[in-house]
This record gives sequence, structure tokens and C-alpha cells, in this order.
Amino acid sequence: MSETKKALIILNDSDPVLGRVCKNKFKKQAGWDTILSSTYDEAIKIIVQKKPGFLITDIILKNSVKDGLDLLKFIRESDDKDIAKMPVIVFTDLGQEPDKKRAFDLGANEYLVKTELRIADVIKRIEKFIS
Repeated sequence: MSETKKALIILNDSDPVLGRVCKNKFKKQAGWDTILSSTYDEAIKIIVQKKPGFLITDIILKNSVKDGLDLLKFIRESDDKDIAKMPVIVFTDLGQEPDKKRAFDLGANEYLVKTELRIADVIKRIEKFIS
């Protein structure tokens, strides 16, 4: 397995069950280490400290004033080039065109609707960026 295949992923989602399932599947099926976060502030702290290779974020973060799109904006506007160029998948229940457009306008690499995909499909999408 190459070094990029071991990329550290942050999964930022308010659903702890989904987080644990994804973390286990990512490790088992792809060998990726995943850090779970559930709020904007928690994700920012991890991003700044760990500089992961990838971020998956929901838009709605139940325990945060700011949402996943605010997080995406923070990343793309970062002065740290490693953070600013980090691939980001928005993985959400929101499937409306205005939500998708806003995410892509802010620099999302992918926009996936949770109800339309399986975790194996998410892994395939991530592999495009880190293999």
C-alpha cells in the first residue's frame, strides 16, 4: 500500500453511528485512518493540528453554529497551502440543486447525497483523489 493510500481522513458528521460505520469500513476496505468529528470547531482544530489528506463533511452539523459549508470556506481560504488544497467531499442528506451549487462554488470536489450511495461508492470517490 502506498503512502497516499494511508492518508488521514476526517469525517465530520453529527451522526455518530454513520461515523463509526464509515470509519470501520474505510479502515477495513481501504486501510485509511479516519478521525471523527461532529462540529465545526472540532473539525477546524483537527485540520490545523493534523493536516489530514482528506475531509468528508456533512452540511448540517447539529451541535454547531457554523455548518459544513462554512468549514469548506475556511479550508479554501486558508493561508496554509496544504489545508487549502485538501480534497473535500460534501456528504449530506441535502440533495437540492441550490445546496449542490453552493458547495461547488465554495470549492467542494464532490457532492454526494447519503441516501443515494453506499459506503463502497464513497470509498471509490475518495480513491480518485488519494491514489
